[in-house]
Amino acid sequence: RALVGRTGAPPLPSAAFFGVWKAGDWRHENAATVAQDRAGFRDLGLPMAVKLVDAYWEDEVHSFEFDAVKYPDAWQMVSELQGEGTAVHLWLCPWVVVGTRAHAQAQAEGWCIVDGEGRPIVRRPGANPNVRAALIDFSNPAARQWWTGRLRSRLARGIAGFKADFGEQLPEHAVLHSGLSGPTAHHRYVRGYLEATIAAFAGRP
Repeated sequence: RALVGRTGAPPLPSAAFFGVWKAGDWRHENAATVAQDRAGFRDLGLPMAVKLVDAYWEDEVHSFEFDAVKYPDAWQMVSELQGEGTAVHLWLCPWVVVGTRAHAQAQAEGWCIVDGEGRPIVRRPGANPNVRAALIDFSNPAARQWWTGRLRSRLARGIAGFKADFGEQLPEHAVLHSGLSGPTAHHRYVRGYLEATIAAFAGRP
């Protein structure tokens, strides 16, 4: 009660937040497994409040476009889930994978976190040992604007929310656009990532 008095009460999430969620194994999930989830919930007579389409739903990280092989009728799938009362959430991560269009753009625009000599830091983040990626620098206003705009375009198509995964892996030798270094910026980096994501919802209920 004392904390709420100082900081204010947090906003109440949507009703879907308190319902039953369903997520699949990111290594195998595709349109067929989503259809299995839908059928399974119907057979059990359970409402599926949220369907999380987990990691690697895109044709490449972060094109923000569904993989047409895994999800050949993605937006029809999203529309049908909406019609069934299911909110669709998509997985996110705060990096761009080496070799993707998003990585090439981020590098060209200076949106990636660098070391003390200005060299982009490339690491193996997350749970996939085959991925090499650079962290997006959310202290850079242009990078934040790009991120927020792309997420807002997905919301406009019917996506209800996002699973903003990771963000806690800022290296100690990192130097951000803001001038902060890794140890000082560690918690602020996560906050910047989440704020850029939340900003996509501006003006929405």
